Amino acid sequence: MGSRFSTAAYIINLVNRLHLTRIRALTQEALSALKRAQGGAFNNPWQSMPLAPQSFTPIFKAALQAQNLYERLEKIYLFCADLAANKIQSYREAHEWFDEEGEFSFEPFDELRRYYDDGSAYALPIRIEQYQELYQLQIDFKNRQLKKAAYLHELFGQTSPRKVGMAETGGDLLVHTTDLPAGWRQEVERDQPLKQIEVEHCLDGYDAFYEQSLALIDYHQRLGNVQACAQRILAFFKE
Repeated sequence: MGSRFSTAAYIINLVNRLHLTRIRALTQEALSALKRAQGGAFNNPWQSMPLAPQSFTPIFKAALQAQNLYERLEKIYLFCADLAANKIQSYREAHEWFDEEGEFSFEPFDELRRYYDDGSAYALPIRIEQYQELYQLQIDFKNRQLKKAAYLHELFGQTSPRKVGMAETGGDLLVHTTDLPAGWRQEVERDQPLKQIEVEHCLDGYDAFYEQSLALIDYHQRLGNVQACAQRILAFFKE
């Protein structure tokens, strides 16, 4: 039976690499939306537009999907970085007590495969459309940012704050651009449109990544070369 791995497809699919920083930004947006939605649970009288009950479920699901996706992808990236650098001793030591019992031994290919599919509900989706609520959030990301910017402009005028990250509470970290150093302010204003576009497309290469990664694992496991496998999977990522 021939290998499913295709070098040509692998090279082509590297065009749409997974940008972890942008996926993290999408995750932050999903968590921020959940934080704002949770505020509607208190029925405060000053809330003129309370969140409809049927609207909460997709927000909640998108947040869970985003967090699970980002955490899993980050673990794959970090594990592959260690495998590529042949830093596997700590993983072997972590499984030593299983070895003594004769129940489990560390096998890097099997361990890597489990990061994709461990048989649980948290396994990575085969197709990103499975996470339809997160997928829709990604498509709408730019429009959501524009609406938030317009709302802040209405509240604060020309000095409206910009989102520069995520606060420890889970909400947006907003800073007035006038309070930023000149160089940083120019960078934020210049790069914001590009970053929004990149976030909107940060999962475009996911399906190819999933399929080709598992094919790479099967292919290199037969060759017994885990370092080469990890290096090729790492090439799918962009920090």
